[in-house]
This record gives sequence, structure tokens and C-alpha cells, in this order.
Amino acid sequence: MDARPPQGESLEEMTARTFKALHEIIMDMMNDGLTHCAMITHGGVISNMLSCFGLPKYDPKTLTADFGEGFDIIVTAQMWLNSQAFEILGYCPYEKIPDPVDEDFFS
Repeated sequence: MDARPPQGESLEEMTARTFKALHEIIMDMMNDGLTHCAMITHGGVISNMLSCFGLPKYDPKTLTADFGEGFDIIVTAQMWLNSQAFEILGYCPYEKIPDPVDEDFFS
């Protein structure tokens, strides 16, 4: 978590930076009454956000998407303000994410 490549940031630093940005975006959405938004960013940031703040919890290696694809999430004010979490609904374009407790998925 705290290992840092030369002139880079550690996973811990990246997670803190990602949380700060995500929190600002979600708070702006709430303040402006926005209910449907898209965020476009790098795959590593997407995987980090989903694995750290998304529910249900998935192995970050399963939270990848090809170019032009992503994930649908739902954020409620109560869930975010109480738990700093959101619900992962699935892939976008729409595909089902494997159930994290499905034994066949991990074999």
C-alpha cells in the first residue's frame, strides 16, 4: 500500500487522492441536484474507486473494462455521507458482473 515507484505515488496516496476527487464530485452532484452523470477516467482509477468505495466488494482484478466501457453505480446521499460508499450495479454497456461469492467465478 505504501510502496511508491520513482516519482510516483503509493496506492495509499492514490486512494486518498481518488477519494478526495470522488467526494467533491458527489457533493457537487448533490448540491446541484444532478441525478445522472458520467465520469471518464483511467482504468486504474476506476478499479481503485470501485474496489475501495463500491458495494458489494469485489477483487479489484475483476473490476476492469475495455476502452469505452465502464460501470453503472448508484450513489445515495445517505449512503455516501454515512459510509463513503456506493452500490455497483453492473457493467456499462450492460453486462452482469460475476457474483463475488460464486465459487465457479474464482476457479
